[in-house]
Amino acid sequence: MHSAIESCLRPLGQVNRIGILGITPELVGMAWPKNTELLAFDHSELMIRDVWQPNPDVSCHVSLSNWQSLPLETHSLDCLIGDNSMGALPSLSEYKLVFAELLRVLKPSGKLCLRCFIAPEHSEPVDKVFKDVMAKRIKNFHVLKLKLAITLSKYPTYSVFVKDIHALFDITFPNRVELSKLTGWDLDVINTIDAYRGSETIYTFPTLDALKEVASPWFAIESISTPDYELGDRCPTLTFCPNKKPRLK
Repeated sequence: MHSAIESCLRPLGQVNRIGILGITPELVGMAWPKNTELLAFDHSELMIRDVWQPNPDVSCHVSLSNWQSLPLETHSLDCLIGDNSMGALPSLSEYKLVFAELLRVLKPSGKLCLRCFIAPEHSEPVDKVFKDVMAKRIKNFHVLKLKLAITLSKYPTYSVFVKDIHALFDITFPNRVELSKLTGWDLDVINTIDAYRGSETIYTFPTLDALKEVASPWFAIESISTPDYELGDRCPTLTFCPNKKPRLK
């Protein structure tokens, strides 16, 4: 992510104003140049209270804000970054509102860099996921959780209630103790799925083409970086550049 936005970082003597969609500690805590001002935005007071960790080496601020309406002047940020920020939105219509607002606050020369969780063009069936677990081809419980979530993502909305992820897991793997013995996953880690029980939170897992399409009035994808960790092909980091003639909200 740092490499992707390096070209729009300013030299010493000028301030880099970097916006962060969310308060992901790994992004806030990156080795930013000393002339950086970090501005993080999250809509959850609870997240800010429990997760926010300011970077001690640079100017760092957090704001309780919705991404659809940021407390920023037009063309005031050099870069914007986020870790699955768009996937935390409940619908593609919300994507449109956020992309339009991000274009407003980003300088025309700026970049938007986001790690995104995306679905394949052809959905993986649940029984294939089950067989991969039984054959020990899935090494990480959180990979399983993401795989199950993506199986529920369907055209045209790509929206998934997290309570449905929990329900699907319980149906597919009813014996957690046996799952732990088979895979070696700690039972406490497996039980983190219970945070989804009954939740009305909605995530989105669009395909790459769907994401390009919804962003296209405001942004074009400049580059795609795919990590080599497990399921990395579903978690690329996308760098967007502003369109020259964007569409209005």
